[in-house]
Amino acid sequence: MGQSDNDRDVEVGGAGKVTRRGFLAKAGLAAGAIGLAGTIPVVGAGCGSSSSSDSSSSGGSTDEPTVVRFVFAPDPVWNFMKDTGIVAKWEEKYNFTIVNTTTWDETAWFVGGHADIASSGTYEVPFMAENSGKEFVSFGVYNLMRDSIFVRSDSPYQTMEDLKGQRISTAGTGASMLMYAAMFKKQYGVDLRLGGGDYKVNIQEFEAMPAALSKGDSEASFGLIDFEIPYVKSGEHRWLYPEQRTGYEWYQSFIDPTAVRQVACNLFVTTPEWLDAHPKAAEGFNLMWQEGVNSWYGDKESIIRAYPDLFTTTNDAEVEWFLNYLNENDGMSDQCVKTVYIDPTWAENEKAVFTLLKEQGFVKESTPDPKFKTMTPPADAPPEAQPPSGAGASPSPSA
Repeated sequence: MGQSDNDRDVEVGGAGKVTRRGFLAKAGLAAGAIGLAGTIPVVGAGCGSSSSSDSSSSGGSTDEPTVVRFVFAPDPVWNFMKDTGIVAKWEEKYNFTIVNTTTWDETAWFVGGHADIASSGTYEVPFMAENSGKEFVSFGVYNLMRDSIFVRSDSPYQTMEDLKGQRISTAGTGASMLMYAAMFKKQYGVDLRLGGGDYKVNIQEFEAMPAALSKGDSEASFGLIDFEIPYVKSGEHRWLYPEQRTGYEWYQSFIDPTAVRQVACNLFVTTPEWLDAHPKAAEGFNLMWQEGVNSWYGDKESIIRAYPDLFTTTNDAEVEWFLNYLNENDGMSDQCVKTVYIDPTWAENEKAVFTLLKEQGFVKESTPDPKFKTMTPPADAPPEAQPPSGAGASPSPSA
């Protein structure tokens, strides 16, 4: 077992933290406006800085390792990679050291200049660029827009249009809510703004949403299945859109029928300057994550059971239910990609997300589309770090 790297990990929380919600509010999105003067928050100093040049090497090196500051939300695959030595193996092989910050608020931490690589949704990147004046590039992908909309099983509501005027819960006005707001505006003409929109919006932690929904504190929640497992399995809660359970499935059904497994929730995003200066570190980073993704598909059950704090499974029946959910419909409900490598076709299709955000007024027309860097694994990549044969970012997980 590898070290858990707790001495190199930072958890962001408590008083004074800079949140994605706070960042977006400062930038004007929480008010539903574009073009308002925004202030990029400065988060706490003392986070260290990355190396100015890439000393990483696939053959080992006596040079000082490249420090890679990586900000990421709580995630079981990432925990598994640390706890089983996958991270340590690739750090040694490519001579880099990851300093990890764990927070749901990756955007503020990254845009504030305190990380080299962040996980961000495709729908967040143009907004980050517009409000920071910086340029970003995505060089890998981990999973797709997985947020779901839940209601009580006896709820009379069948669509978001039905829910107008009702109280809904969301983790914030940014992240996936940017994409949902654009999609629902296009489909129904509704306004998801916090304050002044068509809904009464509660800002709530993901973990608290299911209980609030059951108590009637909200009529719908934009949550994660991870925290809804007992409620949905028992029949207490249901998906508002049972045939389009996740955001990326909704996008395919209602916005673009050709978009099979598009709309990323977690891209690996950095600046062009960092990527140009650290090509080997980026290569090793993707190899490390490919091994993690392969591990997930190789034994989901063990990873689910290993991290009960990140899932709400309390017994074998709930674990089995969740596994069935992930694997049904040929694996379409499993939001994890089969390959972290962005291919040209997937990248071109993903640009439609930027078009939608501009058309619906969430990003200025003049904002340049963010860039994707297509990469492939090196020829000598070991089997455990190679994508399955024929797996691109777009096809069904069974590919």
